[in-house]
Amino acid sequence: MVVGLGTGVPWVRCKEEDAPDPLKNTCNGYYCDIFTPNKPYKPTMWTEAWSGWYTEFSGTVHHRPVQDLAFAVARFIRNGAFITNNDPNSVAGVMFNNMQYNQPPWSISILPDCKNAVLNTTKVELLSWEIYDEDVSSLDDNSVMTAVGLLEQINVTRDTSDYLWYITSVEVGSQESFLHGGGQPTLIVQSTGHALHVFIIGQISGSAFGSRRNRRFRFTRMINNLRARTN
Repeated sequence: MVVGLGTGVPWVRCKEEDAPDPLKNTCNGYYCDIFTPNKPYKPTMWTEAWSGWYTEFSGTVHHRPVQDLAFAVARFIRNGAFITNNDPNSVAGVMFNNMQYNQPPWSISILPDCKNAVLNTTKVELLSWEIYDEDVSSLDDNSVMTAVGLLEQINVTRDTSDYLWYITSVEVGSQESFLHGGGQPTLIVQSTGHALHVFIIGQISGSAFGSRRNRRFRFTRMINNLRARTN
């Protein structure tokens, strides 16, 4: 399809090893230093240097040290005076231009003048970072709406918030059997994900969540704090 469009400009693909001309296949991953394009006249490109992996409900919290990311990038672009140690555990003694260098494990040193190391990837540190903390404790009047039934979250929030609170009230009459020693009512919520936090009369009742592979989950909890009133 892409070839048939005849765009007249380079079309870059990620990880498509058999990309036909004029498409350019590229590397997409954690390490791309051994990548070569499928034709010798195509450029060697790295479209995505993965700095980690996204976190999913019930899944592993992944972490990639910034030093390893710097090592991967430097290994991809290395040329000229670079000293490399691919051993992940041991320091390597390297002789270069009659000079001895102690190369830390899993690192690359850059020597622009072939003498002095101006950068070693193990010494790369995070200089600054930012965090966005969304306040979910308060709602303004413009964020409250009334509807019949449950609305789909993304269509309501338009991606301006990660949260959507569904609030409903239940009228409990004084003659309900559970108010007089009968069995307590049970709340059942079936959801297609991703997560659910349940509050009943301002008190946390419980939470539930699915996973990336199976987002569906079922929340079941006995309710014991309802009173003869509007709850």
